[in-house]
Amino acid sequence: MTRVTLCARRIGATVEQVPGTGSGTDRTRGVPMYLFSRHAQLEMGDFRGAMAWAIEQTERVNRLSGLDVSLNSQVFSPALGTIAWTTVVDSLSELVAANEVLMASDEYAAGADAGARFLRAPADDSVMELLQVPEDAGGDFEYATSVRAVLAGGEAARGIAMGVEIAQTAQRITGRPTVFGTAVAGPYGGVGWVTTYPSIDSLEESRAALAGHADWLELLDTKATGLYAEVPEVTTQRVYRRIA
Repeated sequence: MTRVTLCARRIGATVEQVPGTGSGTDRTRGVPMYLFSRHAQLEMGDFRGAMAWAIEQTERVNRLSGLDVSLNSQVFSPALGTIAWTTVVDSLSELVAANEVLMASDEYAAGADAGARFLRAPADDSVMELLQVPEDAGGDFEYATSVRAVLAGGEAARGIAMGVEIAQTAQRITGRPTVFGTAVAGPYGGVGWVTTYPSIDSLEESRAALAGHADWLELLDTKATGLYAEVPEVTTQRVYRRIA
């Protein structure tokens, strides 16, 4: 995700408390509140041609729709060859309006048709409502990590509050901006965290800082226990590198 998360040009500076998530929870007023992602897996063969098309189509979407969409590639993660287009918007209606513009565009349709031979069907869309947005989120970055989980039954309130605390604790320890949100669609009760990094070295250093920090280990091993479904298939972690 690499611009996977937040668009620097749209991050504000004022903060409000999110009701029901406990004191100290940040949410930046007047910033994009939804993270949209579209994942697709490239067919094997003609990798350079596929990436050239994906970059061109990203530029086309940005020009036609007015959105700030980034192109990212999964690395060190399952599903080799997966790419992700991501953007952050203020509302779902903004996504709908942009989609209507694209669907009415002959240029977009021609580009999508031209790229069909590069992609494996189906592609997957996801939207996450951002509940925790630190003031320093956004800006340019090269790598991002994404963690997805599902709330345990009967633990929605505590699980969401803990999700915010996890994001804040990770940022306090690593110094890297971390957002948290809930899934609009997909597995019911889905939640997610996204952290961005300026380099692969920064990502590696952050992992080491968390692994050796007592506060982090206590948070995961004690406070968060039982709040999320303990099913490997629904708890995932992926790494992305920005392409365009």
